[in-house]
Amino acid sequence: MNAPATRRAFPWTALALAVALLAFTFSARVAMGLRQDLQRLEDRKRTAEEVNALAAEARGLAEAVVASESRVGKAGPADLAPLVKAYLPEDGVKVAPRPAKPFGNAGWTLRESELTFTALDWERLGKFLARAESEPLPWRLVSLSLEGVSDRAGTGKAVLQRLENSGIEPNEAP
Repeated sequence: MNAPATRRAFPWTALALAVALLAFTFSARVAMGLRQDLQRLEDRKRTAEEVNALAAEARGLAEAVVASESRVGKAGPADLAPLVKAYLPEDGVKVAPRPAKPFGNAGWTLRESELTFTALDWERLGKFLARAESEPLPWRLVSLSLEGVSDRAGTGKAVLQRLENSGIEPNEAP
C-alpha cells in the first residue's frame, strides 16, 4: 500500500466520519424534538376532547333546564295551600308562607312555607311530603319536628322550600 495515498485519504475519511457524526446527532435531536412535539399535540388533543365532552354535557343540562321551564312555565308564586288541601285535613293544618328571597343572580327565587299541624295522621303526612317532592318544581323538606300524640298521629311543624324561576333575567333586574 502506498503511504502518501493513505496520508491523503485519512483527512478525507476523518472529515467524512465527522460529517456523518454531526448528521446523526442533528437527526437524533430533530427526532427527539418531533417526538416531544407529537406528545404535546396528543396532550392538547386529549384536553380538547375533554373540553368538548364537558361542553356537550353542559349543553345537555341547559337543554334540560329549558325543557323543564317550558314544561312548567314561569308561573306566579307557588302556593302550597292547594297541595295541602288535596292531601291533608283542612282543620288542624296551618300554612304560613315565608317571604321569598332571591337566589343567586340568574333570576331564581327561593320560596319557603311553614306548616303547623295538630293530630295529623303520619301516613297522610308521608303521602303529602312524597307528593310535594314530586311536583314539577319540587318542594324540599328543610326541617321537620314531630311530637307523637299516638302511634299513628301527632303534632309538629315542617318547613318546605322550592326554587322558582322568577322570569327576570340577570340583566333585566332593577
